[in-house]
Amino acid sequence: MYKRQNQYGEGFDNRIVLSENLSWGPKFDGVVRPWTNIVTDINGNETQLFKPYSAVKDQVENFFDLGMTNTNNFSIEGGTDKFNYRVSYGNTNNKGTVPYNYYKRHNLSIAGEAKLSDKLQTDFTVTYSKSLFRTNGAGSNNTNQPLAVITNTPADIPLADLRDFNNPYYGPEGYYTPYTVNPYFLLAKTANTNNVDNFLGQVTIDFKPVAGLDLVTRVGTNFTNSFVEMKSPKYQFADNFINEDGTSGKSDIGRYYESSERYNDLNIDIYANYKNDFGKKNISISM
Repeated sequence: MYKRQNQYGEGFDNRIVLSENLSWGPKFDGVVRPWTNIVTDINGNETQLFKPYSAVKDQVENFFDLGMTNTNNFSIEGGTDKFNYRVSYGNTNNKGTVPYNYYKRHNLSIAGEAKLSDKLQTDFTVTYSKSLFRTNGAGSNNTNQPLAVITNTPADIPLADLRDFNNPYYGPEGYYTPYTVNPYFLLAKTANTNNVDNFLGQVTIDFKPVAGLDLVTRVGTNFTNSFVEMKSPKYQFADNFINEDGTSGKSDIGRYYESSERYNDLNIDIYANYKNDFGKKNISISM
């Protein structure tokens, strides 16, 4: 984690400026002051939140979650002198340090081999996996890219409190600055998700019609289906929130994009191998 300064707070040009997203204000003095925009409730009452003008301890660290990864595997196998099998299942569940980001994967595999006769044997493998992951959108600039917003947040803003972005003081109506958007809101509503299904299958038939001759046929397939979804939210800051330079707050019409791709590979291999000892000479032919 990068080191943050904890001496100066929200403001500009050594002045406390409500609505600034820079730590260019005066030194912290601990005086209780308003820090959000004014919110009007259903009764017409105007209110805003107050806090001490001081640095928030572990401000950035507390923004992130504790990342966790759980992996489980299970398998069954058995057989006889003529048949063997193995069934396995595994899953991975990863919760990222960035809120709302995750990776999930499920794996199922079935394999077996059979000796049908002295001249014929076969084996097969079937594997299916499903992956689903979500990351936050990259954003087009520093005002709607969540991690960039964190970097530009003054040291006295309680980032962890902003998790409740449905609270009017932390949403577009009362957010402390119109220059950026609540990073938790962006992480929850701006996302890139990818849902991938993958199927792998292979069957091999080994036939030995006569001594020394080995005929092998192998058929394999790889099928992948991928669905990608990208979205960003629509929002509008309150009309009464005017920047110091006279411009109004941010707004965005929102965006949505999706795409689907399918791939299928089919491989068929057929080959023959013949070995024989003609007198003292060993001859091998493959094709």
